[in-house]
Amino acid sequence: MAALSSLDAALKIDPEHLPSLMCKGPSLAAVGRRDQAQAVYEKALGINPSLVSVWYFKGINELVTNRRDAGVRSLRKVIELGTDDELVADAREAL
Repeated sequence: MAALSSLDAALKIDPEHLPSLMCKGPSLAAVGRRDQAQAVYEKALGINPSLVSVWYFKGINELVTNRRDAGVRSLRKVIELGTDDELVADAREAL
């Protein structure tokens, strides 16, 4: 996938480039590489734990991979942070 190659190239230059990490997680999940996506979400949150969209994608990824308790915790974090009304509504719906 060309997008992943581009993101990998950007992350080679700056491994903590949040915009690239924020795109890479969902890109990996979209091609079924959910364990790798999870690692990317965790890395991004280690850099900035206030990233609501990353908490959301992490939570959905956890639910899809049968890690329900972790998914619920992540989606509750989306609601707690509450900075994106659409993601908060989506998180509530997913719960």
